Amino acid sequence: MAQARRYLERGHPPKIPILVPPDLNPHRSEDRWTLEGFLSVIRTRGSIDVPVVDKRDDSRHDEGYFLHPRRMDARGAVERFEGPDAEPINMININGLIKDNPVPPCLQDLKDYAVIQRVQADNGKLEGGGAPLMARDLTDSLRFHLLAHHNVFHLPHIDRHGVITSVFTDTGNKLWPLWPGQEDDRLKDWAAQMSSSSSSPSEVPRGPVVALHLPPGSLLVQPAGTINAPVTRGKTVMTGTMHLQARAVEASLRQTVLQVKNPSATNKPMAAEYRPRMRQIVGPFNE
Repeated sequence: MAQARRYLERGHPPKIPILVPPDLNPHRSEDRWTLEGFLSVIRTRGSIDVPVVDKRDDSRHDEGYFLHPRRMDARGAVERFEGPDAEPINMININGLIKDNPVPPCLQDLKDYAVIQRVQADNGKLEGGGAPLMARDLTDSLRFHLLAHHNVFHLPHIDRHGVITSVFTDTGNKLWPLWPGQEDDRLKDWAAQMSSSSSSPSEVPRGPVVALHLPPGSLLVQPAGTINAPVTRGKTVMTGTMHLQARAVEASLRQTVLQVKNPSATNKPMAAEYRPRMRQIVGPFNE
């Protein structure tokens, strides 16, 4: 963990993935969700979005059925997850259950990695008939949980808006294939290929692939723009954070343009909050 901290403190965004194995991450050993504890908290919620394979997406060029989020009663969702005949379920947008401080120690208090968090919508309180509130879909995704069934997998994709992603395995196991070091031109070629009507949705980029194993207690810090395709081995709970690095703002804008032109390159739509937040970040430099 100390080596990861020194690498990230250099002031430049990481170019290679950082994997901290459990035996070098002892401080998190007592700060982990158990599967039972996590599901018990989910049961207290009114509803939750659960991707299910029962709705066709006719907007896609390839054939077949795809996972689509469906708002479900939370207790029913847990029963579906625990059922003996349950199909693979992958809940990737679980907010509101976050630990007091999910940011890994190697990233804690590094201001260069908290650009979005430090930008506020207003310097004061909105009282009376104030300005309309800004969307929070980007802010809410900066801290998240993943809950996945055995054998759930993602097709190759990049995380939206050029963010650095950290994921910590609370329980279960993940196999995390990724294609590090993809430069802008390679990303553009791959993204265009993903969106082509003649290609498969599972098209992988050229270049070497690295498959990382994330057992319980391990931490991965994934550089921005890294193509990844995680696979779940056993029922798994993960805690994650996302970071925009101060020297990577321009790269974030480039990757967002790439995402808009090639929606198949990422697994989430563009955040409504992204544009106003970026105006706040880059606005002073245009004055």
